[in-house]
Amino acid sequence: MHKFLYTILISILIFAGCSSQNNNTQQTYVPDLKDDFYEAVNYAALSSWVIPENEKSKSTFTIMDDNVKERLNNITQHLLIISLH
Repeated sequence: MHKFLYTILISILIFAGCSSQNNNTQQTYVPDLKDDFYEAVNYAALSSWVIPENEKSKSTFTIMDDNVKERLNNITQHLLIISLH
């Protein structure tokens, strides 16, 4: 009789410990320096970059290159408008 009660008690404790908990809290991932130095140092920049669908990757160089091309395009358009008047 005692074995039966102990078995039921242990079973209840085991199943109570195995219950799934539904946490609706969203955990944000922040890399640790010990785990991934590159990602930890560049986390803010990497998180804010959006890779357009027509590009395969994004880097500091491609961002600077895009900015230079945009500035040159604006200068060229401005000079073209001035020369037409």
